[in-house]
Amino acid sequence: MNILKLALKEARNTFAVTAFCKRVRFRKSDCQRCLEVCPEQAISLNPGPSISSKCSDCGLCLNACPTEVFRNGRQVDRLLLNRAEVFLSKVQARNGRKRLLIHCRQAEPGYRNSLPISCLGEITENSILGAAILGFDEVALTKGNCSQCRFKYGGKLLAKSMATARELLSGLGLGGITLRLIEKDRKKSQVMNRRAIFSKISVRMQTEAESDSRERKVRRQLPGRLKDQGGAWHSPKKDHLRELLERNGKTDLVVKYSPELSGGRLRIEAGKCSGCEICSNLCPTGALSADKRGAQKLFHFVGSLCTNCSLCKEACPEAAVDFEDYLNLQDLVRDDKRLVARVQLASCIVCGEQIKASGSELCPTCRKRQVSSLLIASARVRAPSSTGDSVRTGGDSGKAGA
Repeated sequence: MNILKLALKEARNTFAVTAFCKRVRFRKSDCQRCLEVCPEQAISLNPGPSISSKCSDCGLCLNACPTEVFRNGRQVDRLLLNRAEVFLSKVQARNGRKRLLIHCRQAEPGYRNSLPISCLGEITENSILGAAILGFDEVALTKGNCSQCRFKYGGKLLAKSMATARELLSGLGLGGITLRLIEKDRKKSQVMNRRAIFSKISVRMQTEAESDSRERKVRRQLPGRLKDQGGAWHSPKKDHLRELLERNGKTDLVVKYSPELSGGRLRIEAGKCSGCEICSNLCPTGALSADKRGAQKLFHFVGSLCTNCSLCKEACPEAAVDFEDYLNLQDLVRDDKRLVARVQLASCIVCGEQIKASGSELCPTCRKRQVSSLLIASARVRAPSSTGDSVRTGGDSGKAGA
């Protein structure tokens, strides 16, 4: 069994980079997508994610997490597309169309060249987009009975990926590709003889060797792009999307913003923004940053670092952060800083802290202190004097005795 796992490259290697988790960055965040999709209940949040030995390395958490906290070395999208490119010249054309066939292990493949995957929920929009760019006319995804499968939440992740892929394909003018989702539950397990088992392993290892060679070639052409740099947040998914867009040659296209996209064109309404920097301080990936220059505070945005987790929007006390209704596809992968807000600053007349010029002359802290002082003073004026009451009472009793 160990030899079989080694041959099929099924080592357990999923890990979590907790510093990038929304719950770690913002205690009011109620995000728990990883918990919802984990079939083994191997993830705990306290407040950030940790993975127990029960993890089966299914990869659903990688696709579910909005800030790509979870990582492993498998890179399913790349692996699928590398295999697809190997098979591209071998696939059977049906009605003159080239089809990419993928099935989960709980489904009956039905076709000889169908590519197996643990769960279709591992597939992101990159796989579907890449298939269209490679020249496939159809992507047929075969699933088992998800309601009876321990990976049942994979179906929701796949639906999200397919919806996002349709948005990208439409923006790139590749909407003609057909996406088909088929349910075909696997039949009762059949016994395979030794020759069939080792033949299957041999074919798979040969295919993976060819696809790995292609991937190493791509990595050499992208120096530094696929490596973590200085412990900063890094997105393999965004790197892959950039490669696909560059390969297609069409990145200067406008699409409608969707919360399902892996980014957006951020905007900050300077009239509402108080310059508090909560958004930039909480941003898990460093996509949003603040910089003080003289009497101004500048907010910059880097599209390639944004995952559309919306934490900046959720945490802004002034509701000044949002995304534009439309964006250029290049906005998803651009590395340059874009100025999104410029806030004029002034100094608090009490403590000297820098605040927004058009707002109050007091910073929030001094304003609270001033309000508290006024409330205390007002309470003292309204409160009766205990000394005066006792004197008055004594005098009245004297008069009554007289």
